[in-house]
Amino acid sequence: MRPSSSLVTTASSSSSVEYIHRLENKIIELKEARARDEEERAREQEVRVKQEEVQKNILNFLRSKGYDDALTYGGGSSSS
Repeated sequence: MRPSSSLVTTASSSSSVEYIHRLENKIIELKEARARDEEERAREQEVRVKQEEVQKNILNFLRSKGYDDALTYGGGSSSS
């Protein structure tokens, strides 16, 4: 065995291990980022659902007070 080939193999092996560690760390970072994104989307969806519920409640309240879908009182014309 030639001495130079063993040095190249050691250097290649060391850089390969470092490269693999960097890839593993990058995969972990990407998985964590994806999990954060999914959590954020879930929170945003929850907020949208709550806002829609509030809007429905407001519209139902207004309708119960005599406002129709066009938000005119009593369903009549709005002329003064």
